[in-house]
Amino acid sequence: MNLLKSLLLSFVVITGLIISGCSKDSPSGGTTQAVYTLGGAPGACAGFTLGAGNYIAGTALGGTNTVTISVTVTTAGTYSFTTATVNGIKFSANGTFSSTGAQTVTLAGSGTPTASGSFSYSLTGGSSTCTFSVDVTSSGTGAAAFTLGGGPGNCSGFTLGAGTYVAGTALSGSNTASLQVNVTTAGTYSITTGNVNGISFSKSGTFASTGTQTVTLVGTGTPAAAGAFNYTATAGSSTCTFSVTATNGAAAFTLGGSPGSCSGFTLGSGTYVVGTALNANNTAAMQVNVTATGSYSISTATVNGISFSKSGTFASTGTQTVTLVGTGTPAAAGAFNYSATAGANSCTFSVTATAAVTNSVQFNACDNDANWEISGADPHGIQTTGQKEGSGWLESDLVSPLDYLHFIYRSPTPVNGNVTEATGQLKFWLYVSDVTQLRISSVGKDPGQIELTSSGQSDFYEYNWSTDDIFPTLHNGWNEVKLDFSAANKTPDGGPDLTKFNLFRIYFWVNSTTHPTLQFGLDDLRIQQK
Repeated sequence: MNLLKSLLLSFVVITGLIISGCSKDSPSGGTTQAVYTLGGAPGACAGFTLGAGNYIAGTALGGTNTVTISVTVTTAGTYSFTTATVNGIKFSANGTFSSTGAQTVTLAGSGTPTASGSFSYSLTGGSSTCTFSVDVTSSGTGAAAFTLGGGPGNCSGFTLGAGTYVAGTALSGSNTASLQVNVTTAGTYSITTGNVNGISFSKSGTFASTGTQTVTLVGTGTPAAAGAFNYTATAGSSTCTFSVTATNGAAAFTLGGSPGSCSGFTLGSGTYVVGTALNANNTAAMQVNVTATGSYSISTATVNGISFSKSGTFASTGTQTVTLVGTGTPAAAGAFNYSATAGANSCTFSVTATAAVTNSVQFNACDNDANWEISGADPHGIQTTGQKEGSGWLESDLVSPLDYLHFIYRSPTPVNGNVTEATGQLKFWLYVSDVTQLRISSVGKDPGQIELTSSGQSDFYEYNWSTDDIFPTLHNGWNEVKLDFSAANKTPDGGPDLTKFNLFRIYFWVNSTTHPTLQFGLDDLRIQQK
């Protein structure tokens, strides 16, 4: 019996030691893992913005190569997530959410891009996934030289995107700010603002060409308070400013006269003419009854090629007048009805467009290649997509080692322009795939010409213009070319008979016999009143 008690006691002691040892191996406490969802999941990451760093093939990422996204945290705690490696780089972040609610997270990039192009990245956090893309430029791309339009004053060409700015509500991808820049050297760029009222704007990318361009900055953050706040866009030593107004939320209001005719309706001083784009004077004013202040948006659908819209903030209640701004180009003459819509209520108004009175005679539609001669390029023919008018456009490829091209059209029937030398002009659309390849005249290298004659041949009864006068103004893609008769050179015989135009010719050279395949095209040749 004593032996049995001894054995039992030994078993209990040994078992206790084993249990005690196991307990010492378990942590006495732990770190809570956060619970959150990625903004925008399962689509594009909400609040996505790139840091100031550039992405260049063959160049390792640095501390400014970051990605910021929005998350919604439901349980505070630690987080860690990363993307897969795509094109040699990835993005990752880890840390601790100390509070719940909408927040932003900045991921650091690492690695070296292996190729240029646009690449998509999928980010997974918890049970949610969202995506974003990063553009990588070629290794030969350096920093751009450019200035911000309007600097150091108000940013020129400034417009806000469709997104609203509401205190306490995080910005999304539609919260953008567009402004103009003047690029003198193509290359990479980065434009940023400081953080004001809880939000900032930024954009990085590459300018592929020079000249005046529009850049759209993306906003991030959450407005802290309602009111108008100024932002300074900065790019190197160049700055310009713009203002953003945040509201306390959406306004409550009704459109006067809803659901019938808009009350207090008046049109601005702008005219509505077929084929003429609207401008700032093409407005439509109407009354609204505001019962709660805040942001608003009123718009119409596009009817007869034009629409009207206005967004802003009502700072007070009561009956007020809102002026919608028209955009687009009237397509046909006549009276057309428009329905202004704001939420669930709407009202209607009418706008009458008139026919254009300017003389405009089509010399050739470029819808087929009948009576056309094209030399120096092959293949050529009619393209039926991307035309500026009609059912097609005349297209030709210039292939190395050829460096010369001409288009000649001989009209079987003379065309009366119904204009004078003082009022007339030649108008046509010119397509150029790469304007940097066009040759400007120099010593020993004559310029090309654009010719319009009534003799059926060049150099007799002719207007002509040097290509040196238009090539510097062109950009890649379609260009609308307008050449005044009053500015043309005339042959010694006095120039063409303006009632009997029958030949058009354009000829020119490119810089070298060694070049990539270049695409050129023509559409909608017209003689018109300027």
